[in-house]
Amino acid sequence: MEPEFAWYLVRLVPFAVACNETGVAALTACVEIVIPENIDISEPQSLMHYFQILLNDAGSGLSQALDLSCDQKTTHAIVENVTINQVRVAGDLIHMEYDVELSEFQACQDLTTRYCYTRTVVGTRSGRHCRFDKFVPLPERSTYDEL
Repeated sequence: MEPEFAWYLVRLVPFAVACNETGVAALTACVEIVIPENIDISEPQSLMHYFQILLNDAGSGLSQALDLSCDQKTTHAIVENVTINQVRVAGDLIHMEYDVELSEFQACQDLTTRYCYTRTVVGTRSGRHCRFDKFVPLPERSTYDEL
């Protein structure tokens, strides 16, 4: 069963985007977030709290803009938690710093290893509208590519 959303229209030149009630629109190339009027854009703590709420909402789409890849250490790692550490607005840019906590279980050794990476994403801002490019992981390389 599909959740019901109250839809409204957000216009950014040169195209129009439909947003759901959480203020997030899913586009093919970017994620757009509308910051509600009750959130003070000049207050980093309230922005950080708002983005963390959006991140915890699976339907918001914010996670599509973040690098949650696990392939830095091993392909067997899983994402345990994502925490937004800082949100800064500077002119028409918005910077978000976040931690990705990963864990890897090695059954042969009965060992669980945990990793934490700090990552950053930068988007553009126009008024209360923030726009982040969707994260596109690099293609996996193999030794076959070197032939």
